[in-house]
Amino acid sequence: MKFFIKNSISIIYNFFVKVFPSKGARILMYHSIDSQLSHDTYGISIDFNLFCKQILLLKSLNYFFIPLDKIHENIGNNKCIIITFDDGYKDNIKAAEFLDQHKIPFTIFITSDFVNKSMYLSSSDIKYLNKFNTCTIGAHGKTHNMLAELNYSEQLFEIEYCKKFLEEISSTEINQISYPHGSFNNDTIEICKKLGFKFAASSLNGLNNSRNFNAAALKRTEIIASDSLNIFERKINGGFDFMQYKDAFKMRLK
Repeated sequence: MKFFIKNSISIIYNFFVKVFPSKGARILMYHSIDSQLSHDTYGISIDFNLFCKQILLLKSLNYFFIPLDKIHENIGNNKCIIITFDDGYKDNIKAAEFLDQHKIPFTIFITSDFVNKSMYLSSSDIKYLNKFNTCTIGAHGKTHNMLAELNYSEQLFEIEYCKKFLEEISSTEINQISYPHGSFNNDTIEICKKLGFKFAASSLNGLNNSRNFNAAALKRTEIIASDSLNIFERKINGGFDFMQYKDAFKMRLK
């Protein structure tokens, strides 16, 4: 029922965004690609062939792809897409090789405690991915705990440990982060700024444009396994961006 209501609203909202289009950069949030995950009750693992079709559809519709660190200079443009992956699943290598083949930039946000565990990237995998000119490695916390539920010192440890851990493996500065579970507060933002992070991806819905741009809480559009190509295209067009009003309501309640 919840999906039916959300889908129905998106069809109506999609009509309005087509009539009144907004320029900006849309960040796509993926997780796993082509794995059977025992903990996946939501649909975070996308079929690889469907993922490829989604990327090729974007290319056929003349969208252009940019790395996350170029977002600010592109928020006034049309059809701008940024690809991101959360958690650091080993199957991201397959998606990365496909994207690199098509010269499409992307960021993989990695939880440091998951590294070298079953179904997650190993240290050697991270070194391999870091050789791709298209790939940026980002942080996703030490344990994947919800940062907003931790005190300041606990958050600092979670974020700083992950950053240093990934920098040691990749021999590259880590200055991008994705908040685990989309959870953050003012302490999180302060800590990330203190540690030198330039961009932070949230789970807030919508398009990043000149009216709402916030490098410390970038909006993203989540793509899940049940998204048909029609729904995927509607998400890209902004049909599901009405969810940003729900986000704003939740933020006011905190």
